Amino acid sequence: MSVTLAKTRALLRNVLTKNYSVPDAPFMPDRNVAALAEALSAAECYLEYGAGGSTVFAARTAVRCIVSVESDRAWRDHVADKLAESSPGHLHLIHVDIGPTKRLGYPRCGSFRANFRNYPLAGWRRCEEAGLSPDLVLIDGRFRLACILAALLHAKPGCRILLDDYRWRRRYHRVEEFAKPVRMIGRMAEFVVAAELPRDEIRHALEAAIHDPR
Repeated sequence: MSVTLAKTRALLRNVLTKNYSVPDAPFMPDRNVAALAEALSAAECYLEYGAGGSTVFAARTAVRCIVSVESDRAWRDHVADKLAESSPGHLHLIHVDIGPTKRLGYPRCGSFRANFRNYPLAGWRRCEEAGLSPDLVLIDGRFRLACILAALLHAKPGCRILLDDYRWRRRYHRVEEFAKPVRMIGRMAEFVVAAELPRDEIRHALEAAIHDPR
């Protein structure tokens, strides 16, 4: 069994049995973990969608602030507990209530559909309130297309965006109407926010994607 497959199965066992064992690194192939480590080494403010091993991993680097968005309250609380003694000076762990969740933070139903738009936007709202400007974004949670569109709208030019599982999930590729990956690292795509973007068109695309939790 490959290391990556073993890691993935371990994560699923934890989530399905509610055995909240927070790992020390993200559940990604080694080359993607290395890409994240390299990006974190050059970052000052890091925003991520999907808390967990990536949050712990980032907290052990020199990055000055972390903003993490998570849809599963219990998982978010376990991450907070693990980081209680070793978190950086500016750690913002945000739970976005999208209603009851199931495996990997997916909403169980559409009863809280009106709240879905908060997930891609909550991190940017917190950054604005705290006077933060992320220079690195990892998208590895829910609502991934909406999250990268929100990042294109709100991030400063030059901000790096890593979108995991991009290669094979063609529904994410609509973002290429507005921004192309600067490189692929296995299954992960890296984008860099440009100074000039069609912002009105991106806003319309965000509205169309905002209720898709995939």
